Amino acid sequence: LTSATSTTDATGTASNVLTLGSLAGPASATASIGTATTPSVTFTATAQPGAVAKLAFSANPAGGTAGISIAPVHIELRDASGNLTTAVDLVTLGLGTTTSGVLAGTLTRPAVAGVATFDNLTLTPVGTYSLTATSPSTAALTSTTFDIVAPTTATQLLLVPGTPTSIVLNSGITPTNPPVVKAVDG
Repeated sequence: LTSATSTTDATGTASNVLTLGSLAGPASATASIGTATTPSVTFTATAQPGAVAKLAFSANPAGGTAGISIAPVHIELRDASGNLTTAVDLVTLGLGTTTSGVLAGTLTRPAVAGVATFDNLTLTPVGTYSLTATSPSTAALTSTTFDIVAPTTATQLLLVPGTPTSIVLNSGITPTNPPVVKAVDG
């Protein structure tokens, strides 16, 4: 709010203009005659957010594990002053200008109360990535980079046959290369 003082005219009337600031939310102004014993009057107003003008990551994407869902990514639709809007626009996520890879999951979501939530995204292969968010009424927004690492536990078992492939039981023959079971990351 911008504060102002005014003087009454000959009829005892004073007027002023209440100008709201750039932040959305409640605001108030109090008018008084200037003495502590006279009553005052409070005027209230609520500033609403403007039209969608830009996108923002509520937090930049965190790293994760290849092939496993990363933490949810939240894209906010904000007005020119940075206020969160209540828009329901569609937001689409894609890979930023990083190494090639595969981004999977639901890549287009509608915003709910100004926030689009992407909660089933996976990335492969291992590497450094960024995400780019787009919406029809705004410029694209690219996140900071984050790393996708290899799984720490095996996701597959691989049997590597030995040689020879068959031996008669109790024949005394020892395989030259016994079979091996390998744990393989996805």
